[in-house]
Amino acid sequence: MKNYEQVFESTNIYYVKLTTDLIDEYLKMVNDPDIASKITHNPKTYTYEDELNWIKDKIENKANIFSMIEKETGDYIGNVEIMEVKNDVAEVGICITANKQNKHLGREALTALIKYGKEKLDIKGFDLNVYKTNVRAVRCYEKAGFIADGEGKTSEDLHMFYSKFMKLEIKKVSEEEAETIIDINKRTWKTTFDGIIEDAVLEKLQTKTKERIESAKRGIREKNNVYGIYVNNKLVGYASYGPARDEKYKGSCEIYTCYILKEYQSLHLGRKVVIKILEDFIKEGYKTMITKCLIQNPSNRFHKSIGGEVVEQTDTILMGEKFIDNVYYHKDIKQSLKLNQEKMNYSNH
Repeated sequence: MKNYEQVFESTNIYYVKLTTDLIDEYLKMVNDPDIASKITHNPKTYTYEDELNWIKDKIENKANIFSMIEKETGDYIGNVEIMEVKNDVAEVGICITANKQNKHLGREALTALIKYGKEKLDIKGFDLNVYKTNVRAVRCYEKAGFIADGEGKTSEDLHMFYSKFMKLEIKKVSEEEAETIIDINKRTWKTTFDGIIEDAVLEKLQTKTKERIESAKRGIREKNNVYGIYVNNKLVGYASYGPARDEKYKGSCEIYTCYILKEYQSLHLGRKVVIKILEDFIKEGYKTMITKCLIQNPSNRFHKSIGGEVVEQTDTILMGEKFIDNVYYHKDIKQSLKLNQEKMNYSNH
C-alpha cells in the first residue's frame, strides 16, 4: 500500500484518510454517469478544483469519510462515510468504483464502518437512504443487515436502518394510534393474502371507515389489551389478547391478533411480543391458551413454532365474510413461555 494514512481495516480492505494523492480516482468515480445517477438527484461534472475544495472541506470539518484500498491489488475501491449523527443514529454512505462492484466489497465495507462507528465513535444506530430503483444497492444493504422501513428523503428514496442496533419497545398503544393500527392491519392482509383471497373480498376487509376507527379507539380505551411493537420509535406491528372468546375454551386465554409489517417480519418481533403476552397471562393466573389462524395464512407455521397444537377448525366471520380458522391449543403456557424464551435466546447467538 502507498503512503496512505490508515485508520482501520477489514479482511480485504484498508480504510485510509482522504488524500489529494487519490484525487484523480475520486474524479473518475464521481464523474462516471452511471455511478452519479445512483448517488445524486442532480448529477454534474466535477472539476479538479471542485474535488480539491471538497477534500479540503471534509478534512477541515473532521468528517468521518474514508477511502478504501483493496489489500490484494492496492487499487482504489471507493469511499465510505459516517455522515450526520442525530440522536446517536448516524447516516452512512458508500460509493464504489465501477470496476470493483459485484465483488461483495460493499457489504464488507459497511460492516467494517459500522463496527468502527460503534466502537470508536459510540454511535448507537445507523441508517441510510438509497434510490428505490437501485436494486443492486438495496440487496447489498439488506445482506449487510439493513432493513427498509419506508420512504427516504424524497419520494424516490428508500430509508433503511441497521437492524442489529435497532431500538425495540413493546408497550401498550394509545387511543391516538388506532388509525395506524388499522393501516398495519390493512397492509399485512394485503401482503399476506394477495392472490390467495379474492380481490373484492380483500378490499372489503381492508376498508377504513370512520366507524372502524372509532371502534378501534374505543377498544383500546376500554380494554387496554393491545401491545404495540415499536422499532426506532415507529409502530410497526401490534398484538391484542384477553380471555378466550370461544365458549369451548372458557377459562383459557387467547392471543387475538398479531400483525407485523412485512419488512419487519424477519426480526423475531412476533415471538418477542408473544413472550410479553404469555408473561402477562401467567401473572393473571391463566394456565392454557388458544390462538386462531386462517387456514390460508402462511403464519400457521408461526402458530406452531410458538408451541400451539392444532385441535380443530372453526368458522369465523370477518367484515361479513366467512372464513375457516385453525385452532391452536397450548395446554401449559408456562412451557410455551419457556419454549419461546429458549428459541429467542438461540436466535440471538
